[in-house]
Amino acid sequence: MLSHSIDELCLLAESNYEKLNKISLGDEFPLASRFKLREKAFQTSKEYFRRFGLTLTGNESKIVVGTGHQPIFYHPGILFKDMVVNALIERGGFSGLNLVVDSDTRHGQLIPIPCLRDGILSLERVELFCGEKNVAAEELPSPGFEEFDAAWDYISQKIERLLPEGNGRTFAKYSEITRDLIPLCNNLPELIVLSRRLFEEEMGFKHAEVFLSSLCGCEEFLCFVSLILVRAKEFTLKYNSVLDQYRAKKGIRHPLTPFPNLKIEAGRLELPFWVWKSENQRSTLYLKFRGRGVEICQDEENILDIEVTDLDIRNILSLADQLGQLAAAGYKLRPKALMLTLFARLFLCDLWIHGVGGAEYEELNNQLAADIFSVSLPPYAVASATLLMGINRDAVVDNKTLEDQIEALRNQLRLMQFNPERFVDPADEEAQGLITERTSLLEEMKRSKGPKGRLHQKVSAINDRLRDRIAPFRQGVESQLRKKEIALVQESIAADREFPFFLYSLNDLTVLYSSLIRKE
Repeated sequence: MLSHSIDELCLLAESNYEKLNKISLGDEFPLASRFKLREKAFQTSKEYFRRFGLTLTGNESKIVVGTGHQPIFYHPGILFKDMVVNALIERGGFSGLNLVVDSDTRHGQLIPIPCLRDGILSLERVELFCGEKNVAAEELPSPGFEEFDAAWDYISQKIERLLPEGNGRTFAKYSEITRDLIPLCNNLPELIVLSRRLFEEEMGFKHAEVFLSSLCGCEEFLCFVSLILVRAKEFTLKYNSVLDQYRAKKGIRHPLTPFPNLKIEAGRLELPFWVWKSENQRSTLYLKFRGRGVEICQDEENILDIEVTDLDIRNILSLADQLGQLAAAGYKLRPKALMLTLFARLFLCDLWIHGVGGAEYEELNNQLAADIFSVSLPPYAVASATLLMGINRDAVVDNKTLEDQIEALRNQLRLMQFNPERFVDPADEEAQGLITERTSLLEEMKRSKGPKGRLHQKVSAINDRLRDRIAPFRQGVESQLRKKEIALVQESIAADREFPFFLYSLNDLTVLYSSLIRKE
């Protein structure tokens, strides 16, 4: 699924570039400074590639298209966003990047793996190198050889005999790439990202990989944070109002969906940023007002003192310098979900490629940008794809056909329960006699004007005996139903779109990418 054709996206990227050139966030901080940030982003990516003996081969255009995701094992639907970025690099001559959100946690992140249980296709969700709750991925070390080998051997055993030959070659190739990188990577996100990026080289990808952590010490990001700090009171009220309106519009009752409101307390405001010290859990950033002083806090802990007069749009650059002291003290400042894409769409990219899930909430940023900065954000695009893995199985039955067959069998079992006489063998004389007796009793119940309890008991007893007469037939239907239900589950598993990309055929992935770069 692609919201626009590639040619339309090329035009949209060019149009967005012109729109961003005309946007101003105030005289003290012109949006033109985004070019400095982009230069730093691509330079950092080049240096990162160089560390591993690679060369970043993408274009050096001022127009930048990009996407982003957490450092996880992508399924093809996520990988498709990278494909779209690279198609735009090829077709439009733009620069392209993937923003690695290494501030996100990897706690409880599971990947689906197909497996056989007693000869039946099943699904197992496996933890691969997950960290503690609320610890950012950038804090997690790369696994050692022993941990990696144990995980990959486990997956290999599970998928044995299930993958077609081409898929098996992809898995073996990716395994080799990843294992060779283990001693070279500083942390887990580097291993996950670089192994994927090296694999993508096989398809001719040219985009840069930019880690969010590498940008958050830049003056441009700190100025972005400062723009929100100087409007903190107005911002928190607007932020919560936009969320409340969104929930009302969508009929959402849960107060934490899609994101919780910011806390507004006496003299204390919550802001949508993470802050933490190296190797510690993430905490939320707060502003606490004390007379003419302001404390920037990690939850309850004061980590930086500033003056109320610093919270002035004319002091953006000075406030950004003060925020830079946090990094010197060992603190890490990172944007939460909405602020991440707001920053990316304003500063990092001219065209942002969202997945379906992220796009669902982007109207919140459109409203925030209008309410807080009085700017209209340029449009974004949406991309996602479903690719079947091609699991080896004896027969493929259409899911709809199976669902119809299952419903018919369930209806048959209901009839056997309440109308067992309809399934009696016509040659069964004893059963036919019971049916005749049952018919007489039902007619007597209709004529009777007195108590009918005794008649009901007799009818129920006859029904029980009729069910006993058809028990073998019922057992056969129940057996058919179980087999059909198992088949439906197996077909659903085989059609799962979220298996990691390294279980798919490289040829199938390449064909999907080629469909984008062909001239329309």
